[in-house]
Amino acid sequence: MPDFPEMMNLKEKAEEDIYFARLDKELIATMHRQNLERFNESDKEKARKLADSYQKQLRKLADSHRRDHESLASTYRERFRRIIERYRPRSKKCKKE
Repeated sequence: MPDFPEMMNLKEKAEEDIYFARLDKELIATMHRQNLERFNESDKEKARKLADSYQKQLRKLADSHRRDHESLASTYRERFRRIIERYRPRSKKCKKE
C-alpha cells in the first residue's frame, strides 16, 4: 500500500491530467472553429466533412479522458477509504462500574 505522500502525489498528478485534458479539449475546439472560418460559402460540403471529422476526434478524446478519470477516481476513493479505516480513532468501550 503506498504511503500518504505518494498517494497525494498521485492525486496531484490526476488533477494535473484532468486540467490538461480540459485544455486539450478547448484547444481542439478552438482549432476547429478557426479552420471552419477559413472556408467560404462554396466549400460548405468540405467544411461539413471536416467538422464531422473533428467531432469524432473530440468525442474519442473525451471518452478516453473520461475512462481514465473514472478509473483514477475509483482507485483514489478506495485508497482514501482504506486510509480512513486505518487511521480512524477506535471507539473505547465504556467500562461498567
